[in-house]
Amino acid sequence: MKILKGNYGECRFCDNMDQDHGLPSLEEKSWDLCLTDPPYNLQRSDGKIRSTSKKSQLYDQFKISYSDNMPEKEYYKWCDSWMDESVLKSNIYIFTPGYKNFKHYILKYPLIEMAIYYDITTQGGCKIASFRKWEPILCLGIGDHRKQHKRFKFAIFEEMNTYNYTDLNHPCPKNINLWQRIIRELKPSSVIDPFLGSGTTAEVCESLGIPWLGFELMEEYSPDIEKRIQRGILKKKHAKKQQTLFPVNK
Repeated sequence: MKILKGNYGECRFCDNMDQDHGLPSLEEKSWDLCLTDPPYNLQRSDGKIRSTSKKSQLYDQFKISYSDNMPEKEYYKWCDSWMDESVLKSNIYIFTPGYKNFKHYILKYPLIEMAIYYDITTQGGCKIASFRKWEPILCLGIGDHRKQHKRFKFAIFEEMNTYNYTDLNHPCPKNINLWQRIIRELKPSSVIDPFLGSGTTAEVCESLGIPWLGFELMEEYSPDIEKRIQRGILKKKHAKKQQTLFPVNK
């Protein structure tokens, strides 16, 4: 099993349900926050992202896509398995289910809460989706351990995606500004991500000095994750330097 390490965590390239190295191998409630963005089962038979933009189509052809085409019943059964494990291993569980899937989770988990991520610059993969500028964020345990976090429920996160991802292999990296805001708001002592993807969670946690653990099935994304771990480390070093530029005289 390949492992990429940072200063505060590591990515394990394996199935997140692997009995020896994945979620089942972890102790219950061993992680403070589980933050992730799983595959949405967009029914891409050839692994390509659908887009009405010629510029986007040209951009996408250089990306390495992942398998995202399962029968609906099989997909939701798979989701329930890793989600049940993720909830057991963390105090707070937050994820983006995709617009087409969030009803399934709401019905299965009656105590689940929802926030909204809104970005007016978002472009959908088809003409119908282009009208939708928001995305659901679902969470469990958000008020059980820290009462001050109850404000997360029904929150609207307006975070533009200003990050340049053209040097990454992953076709749809998560908005780092959104991830950074969630982690900074909740102030978790540790973060786990069962679907690390391009490494957004790793970069944010490394930059903030928060212990993290990620799982990623596709080793093809290892250059992305390694690159983003290093970006996070550099941000952390830069933040330390900035703090010492103008010392306060006591």
